Amino acid sequence: MDKGIKELILQDFGFVKRFKLPCGIFSCPQLTCLELYGCVFKLPSTFKGFHCLKSLQLTQVSIISDILESLIRNCPILERLTLLNIDHLASVRIHNSSLKYLKIDSEFEDINLENSVNLDSVDIRMIPMYGGIITRNNEQSNSCNFDRVFGCLYDIKRLTLSCHFLQWLAGDQVQERLPIVLNRLLFLDLKEVTLSNFKEVMVSLSIVKSCPNLEELVITVVQSNGSRPAMDCFTGLCLCGFMFHKLKVVRIRGIIGTRTELEFIKVVLTLSPQLESIIIVNYLGDRIPESLLLEVDRASEHVKIISLAL
Repeated sequence: MDKGIKELILQDFGFVKRFKLPCGIFSCPQLTCLELYGCVFKLPSTFKGFHCLKSLQLTQVSIISDILESLIRNCPILERLTLLNIDHLASVRIHNSSLKYLKIDSEFEDINLENSVNLDSVDIRMIPMYGGIITRNNEQSNSCNFDRVFGCLYDIKRLTLSCHFLQWLAGDQVQERLPIVLNRLLFLDLKEVTLSNFKEVMVSLSIVKSCPNLEELVITVVQSNGSRPAMDCFTGLCLCGFMFHKLKVVRIRGIIGTRTELEFIKVVLTLSPQLESIIIVNYLGDRIPESLLLEVDRASEHVKIISLAL
């Protein structure tokens, strides 16, 4: 293998059995971009790091947590990390102060982003292991989960989280706010949120309340029945004096018109003085009649309500 190679993509199109990674890869000191698909990843004892690597993507790769942690630590200028459908990944521990972009869509049980202080875009979709059950170490607490994920995200500008990860964050008792204020966060995307699930709603609101400069909010909801506790959460936002001071665009996808969903929409309209547009998308039937929202007090005089059906 050419030791001067800078970009390398290795893929086994069969995916029947993970192939063994060629040892020559670890003797390419000038690698800047590495993408691996369908392999077994083990570090040789002589590995001293990829000192020029800026982008790393692992897809359907078999790698244990300790090796992944060591690999990331030994890429001192790594800026982009993508982990998709990783095998046997019990814990994701990412400690790299150069990292700016992180995307994880995989099974895992635990995650720690401490010391990754320059992340500005994070996208995490957690696929539960063991048949869909969110497992938690007995020593873990929800405050600890919040700290290990958000404790160092001072520079984050874009954040995307999915429902199972929100459940993991929630733990047994949800914090009202994050351990830090995400002053630079402009874009928040919450996927597969069940608005009738009290914990998912609470942890979503705790994140939103910690983003004072948020400009765009995207929420994709899944079908659910109405929930009085969840509706009380939305009402509580109004009573506590909270406002979406900078929010300009809201997109809500997947709603079917339940009372809880409509209550959430009303709260957004009531608390967003700079709101320019709110786009409501129903995936299963007719669009939500805009007449249902005409009598709602709107903080913004110029907001456009767009209701669509796909």
